[in-house]
Amino acid sequence: MEEEIISIKIGGLEYKLQCPIEEQAHLLEAAEKLDKKIKSTKRKLKTLPMERISVLAALDISSDLVKLQSQGAEVIESIEQPESPKEETKKELQSSQTEEVDIPEDEDEDLNFKLVSEISELSKL
Repeated sequence: MEEEIISIKIGGLEYKLQCPIEEQAHLLEAAEKLDKKIKSTKRKLKTLPMERISVLAALDISSDLVKLQSQGAEVIESIEQPESPKEETKKELQSSQTEEVDIPEDEDEDLNFKLVSEISELSKL
């Protein structure tokens, strides 16, 4: 992994960092976002020292990260969970409504009764 020294500017100070070439774009983008957050925090809290402004800006970004990680975990959990019986019943009903099947007339009444029964059960959900 080849590394280079890059220069980034955050909060009016310049930092020279050694960084792998393939990660430079990511690091530059992260530094730019942190710099913008520091400038925004500084405009709001003009009287605080730069050290505290930097910590508050970093805390705000960290809070955003934690929220995103939590949301990502919820999405993954919802994908990994098996479908609920309610959803399975709805899908079965939808697929039975779209399929065309030849049914004898005497069974047709029983099927209609079953469909009405299933629809009324679904409406209770």
